[in-house]
This record gives sequence, C-alpha cells and structure tokens, in this order.
Amino acid sequence: MKYKRVIVIALAVIVAAGALLHFLSAGEDLFNPLRQIDCKAFSVNNLDDGNQRFRFSLNVRARLFGKGEGTLYYEGYANHNGSDSYFARTVYLSHAQRVGKDTYRYQIDNVVKSPLDQTQEAVFDEFWSENTADKNVLLLSVTPLAPNTYLFGSAFSPQFTCIAQ
Repeated sequence: MKYKRVIVIALAVIVAAGALLHFLSAGEDLFNPLRQIDCKAFSVNNLDDGNQRFRFSLNVRARLFGKGEGTLYYEGYANHNGSDSYFARTVYLSHAQRVGKDTYRYQIDNVVKSPLDQTQEAVFDEFWSENTADKNVLLLSVTPLAPNTYLFGSAFSPQFTCIAQ
C-alpha cells in the first residue's frame, strides 16, 4: 500500500512539473526575452514642420540579434523643400531591456553616416526626431501582425511594417 502511494505521488509530481513547464514555455520568449528578427521594409515618411517639408523614401533593414543588440539601416532619398539627397545611415543599438509585451528600450551606441550620404544633419535630425526625443535611447515596439510580419513603432508613432527573412 505504501509503495502505491509513493508511485502515485511521484506521478503527480511529474505531471504537475510537466504541466508547469508546458505552461511556462508556451509564453513567447520565456528563455530568450528579446526577439531575434531580420526584416526589410519600405517606408515613406512625410513631415511638415511649419514652413519646411520633408519626405523620406527609405528602404529599411531592421536586425535585432536577440542578445540585446541590433541595427537599423536606412537607405534611400530625403527630400527637403523640393531638394533631394541620398540618405544612408546605420543606427547601432545595444543594452536592450524589455519594458512591455512588445516594447524594448535600446541604448543608441552610434549612428554612422555612409560616405555616400548627402543628407544634411539637420534633415536627419528631423527624421530621427520621429523615432526618439533622446539621442541616446530608443523605445522600439515590435508588434507581430502575422507570421514573419512585424509593425515597428517608436514612442511617437508607427514607423514601418516589415517582413522577416
């Protein structure tokens, strides 16, 4: 009788542990709390700042490495009051922290301007101000829309929808 009781208790513990493990692992990113994404998008941003008009037509490659690091690469054209310029910048991100279900806080390590980039810093600053008010920190929401499709947004507004590779 005592032997049966031990077996029943052992089986109950195994079933409970299995159920707990299944429940915990069903939650997304339990053991890797930062997403790993490599995706591409095309984005058109129209900004109107008083008497100035900006239009950014950009290809975007967003790479989040899942280890708290990532890059955002923007390449295309910026139009400022009717004048076009080539735009190519890479934003290096690190020290990510999850601050919400789909929101991450990244430290901005560096923004590298390509040697071919002709865009004035003031024009880039207008573009970047749609992403963050702080040049050292980026709040980035990455919301899944469908399998391999994500909506990237800043603290201020949605930025682009991208397809994972």
